[in-house]
Amino acid sequence: EVILFAAGNYPAFAESVKTSTVVQFQKARLLEAIDKKPSIARFFLQLLAEKCVTLSRRIETLGLKTVRQRLIHYILSLCTSKGNCTIDLKIKKGELAQLIGTVNETLSRNLRQLQDEKLIIVKGKRIQILNCKALRTEAGEQCAS
Repeated sequence: EVILFAAGNYPAFAESVKTSTVVQFQKARLLEAIDKKPSIARFFLQLLAEKCVTLSRRIETLGLKTVRQRLIHYILSLCTSKGNCTIDLKIKKGELAQLIGTVNETLSRNLRQLQDEKLIIVKGKRIQILNCKALRTEAGEQCAS
């Protein structure tokens, strides 16, 4: 939706990793619809504002937290119980490394350290949280809401 309101081409490339549905908006038709129904513009403003907030938080996290803290935050974000739990990574470890702003080797080293400290157990794409309280304390957050 950003490119609908910006000039030029969007400087990114995306490739689907699974069967997907693509929705295409024609800019001229969308702008006509906005002229007729301002609530459409409010929808896009809200959507873009939410993305701005998300990106601001991401920049803050990447700039102020260590790789270990970012990894713990990600693991905890997948925990759905109030205590220790087991999570299955839905993405490849390389994608996780990229998501938390690091490289595969650093991700692996941090996972190994967390495992050596008996905070988690890693088996393939499955991570078992052994000490949610310690992870919460280190990350400064709760294991689940």
